[in-house]
Amino acid sequence: MSPEQIWPEGIRCAAVFTFDNDDEFGMIDAFGSERMFYVSQGYYDTNEGTARVLRILKRHQVRATFCMVGRTAEKRQDIVKMIREDGHEVAAHSWDHRPYYKMEYEEEREDIQKTLDIVERMVGTRPVGHRSPDWNPSKSTVKILHELGGFIWRGDSLDGDLPYIHKFEDGRNIVELPSSIGLDDFGVYGDRGYSPQEAFELWKDEFDILYEEGKFFCLTAHPLVSGRPAPSTALEKIVAYVKSHDGVWISTAQEIAKYWLSKSQAALIV
Repeated sequence: MSPEQIWPEGIRCAAVFTFDNDDEFGMIDAFGSERMFYVSQGYYDTNEGTARVLRILKRHQVRATFCMVGRTAEKRQDIVKMIREDGHEVAAHSWDHRPYYKMEYEEEREDIQKTLDIVERMVGTRPVGHRSPDWNPSKSTVKILHELGGFIWRGDSLDGDLPYIHKFEDGRNIVELPSSIGLDDFGVYGDRGYSPQEAFELWKDEFDILYEEGKFFCLTAHPLVSGRPAPSTALEKIVAYVKSHDGVWISTAQEIAKYWLSKSQAALIV
């Protein structure tokens, strides 16, 4: 299928910049609450990192999607306000970053509902998107999102280069917006030990192929990582690089999902 058959007229590929506001809760999930070397790094998210990310996005006039841990939203209402005032989407990202695949059905459902409630209260509108902590949903996650209602997208899978649809009999379908481990800053800096320049070169190569093929580019970044001074240079470079190309639709996950639902290009029956 050609890009002209996939995207709106004049568009060759789509791109979304997403940021997970884990704050200390992602570090606590990974390392425990007593290891302050790690926990304190999590604090950088809302102390410094998010503000730097927002400045970069504002300089390049790019709207993005921020996936917000519920306890982060509750604790740092000022950060949520900054994100919304700059016109970005706020999505749900679990209550305290504990992975869903370890939970029973009802516990996971309560976790997502609790996150929905606090984010809606802080933002003023109900989130329509969801990303599971650690990209580790349970086998029930998408069904729970459908059951709770209002969700039109989730970003949990690494299985393709284009969005696809989780189709339900009642027509309230949910779009999957896949990403890649190579487009995750934690994996690039933490697991691979790349420098910011190496990270940019990797992301540039990923984008170049996806642009050539007319596919979907989804960067998954974390303000506690890419909001640091040196890594922020790679973030700014890739934002500028993607924006410099003709026919690239840079938008929020919500807008891409709305379009995909209207087109119904692919389907996954669940």
